[in-house]
Amino acid sequence: MRKKKTHILILDKGDPEKESKRVIDEHEQYIPLSDCKHGWLYKIRSRNLTAGVFREDRKGFVGIREKFGCEYLFTEFHWDTGAPFGTVKPNRRLEQCPLENLDEYCERESGKPEVNKPLFDWLMEKEGEHIGPRKITSKQPSAIFLFSGRRD
Repeated sequence: MRKKKTHILILDKGDPEKESKRVIDEHEQYIPLSDCKHGWLYKIRSRNLTAGVFREDRKGFVGIREKFGCEYLFTEFHWDTGAPFGTVKPNRRLEQCPLENLDEYCERESGKPEVNKPLFDWLMEKEGEHIGPRKITSKQPSAIFLFSGRRD
């Protein structure tokens, strides 16, 4: 386990009414990147995930993210990769994933991407076992988010 120094991030600097501070505890311990094992499920602390399978090639964790009521596979990167993308601090190694394909999407015969449903289903099951039930469960992965905007 590695200990980190205390850092204070000031948001909305200059406006005392909006200024807020986020302190990252100097005693917070996590598993360093060099000790993470490819294909293993970890309990993690991150912006969007609670559990994830470590991918050595991406130095990140694939897990189930919820956004706007939809759930989908998403990768967040290990804290040791540095700012601004390193957001995951793994706390505990849980178990090895039996699946070889850890990609978020698979390519279908038509050439269009499709959610890696076996990985999504396995993560959903294991997250329930090790972390607890999810607050929002669509039970179906959402392939793509489309945001429409008005063009004038």
